[in-house]
Amino acid sequence: MELSSSGLAEIVGEANVLTGDDIGDRYRTDFLKKHVAAPAVVLRPASTDEVAAIMKLAHRDGTPVTVIGGQTGMC
Repeated sequence: MELSSSGLAEIVGEANVLTGDDIGDRYRTDFLKKHVAAPAVVLRPASTDEVAAIMKLAHRDGTPVTVIGGQTGMC
């Protein structure tokens, strides 16, 4: 089952839910440009509470989640 964009917007706000053409190359390619993906949704949470709520929905619906950081290549 796929997460509902409207439910996600309630958590992070409409401006922080990216779909379709709003998902830029930054979210499609890793820092080294070795791996390319086409995410269905990109979320930009502003707090750990928002991350927890997103993960709770994803777990409930069985939706896989891939987490990315700042993508600077520096650890």
